[in-house]
Amino acid sequence: MAEGPRISTVIATYNRPRSLAACLESLEGQTVAPLEVIIVVDGELTEQVQETIDTFKGDGKLKIVQINNGERRGATASKNRGAEAASGDIIAFVDDDITLVPHWTAQILKGYEENEDAVAVGGVCEMSQWLFHNPLYRLFVAVRWRLLRNKTGKMSFIGMPYLSHTLPGGGCVAADFLHGGNMTVLREAFLATRLDEEMGVRDEFDLCVRLRKNGGRKLIYNPQAVAYHNVVTSGGFGVWGHERICLDVRDHVPYLMKDYNLRYLRLAVFSALVLGYALLTLKPRYVKALWDGIGRYRSWRRSQRAIASV
Repeated sequence: MAEGPRISTVIATYNRPRSLAACLESLEGQTVAPLEVIIVVDGELTEQVQETIDTFKGDGKLKIVQINNGERRGATASKNRGAEAASGDIIAFVDDDITLVPHWTAQILKGYEENEDAVAVGGVCEMSQWLFHNPLYRLFVAVRWRLLRNKTGKMSFIGMPYLSHTLPGGGCVAADFLHGGNMTVLREAFLATRLDEEMGVRDEFDLCVRLRKNGGRKLIYNPQAVAYHNVVTSGGFGVWGHERICLDVRDHVPYLMKDYNLRYLRLAVFSALVLGYALLTLKPRYVKALWDGIGRYRSWRRSQRAIASV
């Protein structure tokens, strides 16, 4: 497989000029340059975001393609739109608050080169550089990895990761899922599958399951392809705290029911855990989120029946 020119990097962004600048700077510093960087600006295009993009266009180190949504469509729809415009053989999805180590692209390509049956390759997503260099956090990471390293990249019975891709490792290994802010997919496979824009915060898990099912190819986790998630709470697509947990619960239900067998048993186990957590934290909103998720799944089932009847 040829190097750099095969990769199109897609960044969906919303009102984060400083984070976007750091992300683009890390892409400029890659030892293997991407073919192009497609920036999909969601919502209103602010002057600061445009200035940031123009600065990096002027540098000439990256070929930048800018797409303006003009309205809020969300991260999932923006990623799909960016992928449609890509011309590389591999589409890389990088969040706008991510920075990459200089050899990230080279390690992604290595994942494909060493695994001919790979349909997607991703890597580590550390929460932030300052946190990673904290000695206590590094000790915590080391202990978790020692205890559960054989579960890295694997999904539990209820469709949740035993460990997120934030832990170190050795070489490339097959995985059940990849981190949505640090993953790449073969272009043809992605366009045949696409992110489900109705899935909300579980869109990446859903995509990974469908990629593995369609053709039986592998997802490859390369722990040397390191990205740092420099968390900021302004702009962007994310929500935090209890609201984020509610979205996780709500969107986990249709993902679990759509993508797995024994779905009612899995839902029963997941529901019991959510109910227990709601009682423990005295947060009845988690129960409502669970019920909302069941409603979303029922709505999806009705839409599928309507499509089948046409």
